[in-house]
Amino acid sequence: MDWIVIILLVLAVIVAVVLWEYIERWFLKRHPDFWRKQSAAMREAIESMGRTCRQCGYDLHGLEGDRCPECGAQRHTLENWKRGRIEVRSTELQYESPRGRITQVPFACTRCITAYKIDVFAYERVCLLFEYEVAGRVERLEVDEEMVGFAELTRALPQHFALRDEGWWHKVAFPAFAANTTVLWRRESE
Repeated sequence: MDWIVIILLVLAVIVAVVLWEYIERWFLKRHPDFWRKQSAAMREAIESMGRTCRQCGYDLHGLEGDRCPECGAQRHTLENWKRGRIEVRSTELQYESPRGRITQVPFACTRCITAYKIDVFAYERVCLLFEYEVAGRVERLEVDEEMVGFAELTRALPQHFALRDEGWWHKVAFPAFAANTTVLWRRESE
């Protein structure tokens, strides 16, 4: 009885594969340039990203560097688009999401900074969680090491906060397969 079920499943898979190939050939005969058009459109979208400044419209084509020479805004690239980006300013941390939403975390309003790791299937990602207060509400912003500007943020943290432990990265990164949550800084109670 079990072998009948197995044979029926194998036959169903074979029929599905044959039908899929038939449908694909039929579609491509009627639309032979479908994949070429899709590929060209995607390639054009990726290549055009970062050609003009989103802030002032300045033409950045052929220029080196990651900032607009006209207004100084961060240049938008495919990498920024995928994960968002972080920018450390004199009085605040600014995060721009891949969709262009900007979150500002004033250093003076920050209540707590926590570092930890999250498991991302085959590897781990170090994250920082900023808790800050805006208009009487506590907000949270999580940034991670794969975001553009994260390295600059970790270098700038000691300039803006008296961190409890300057060697926090190794405490969070090792041992592997553990969250290793570490509070880097907490505002003293008033």
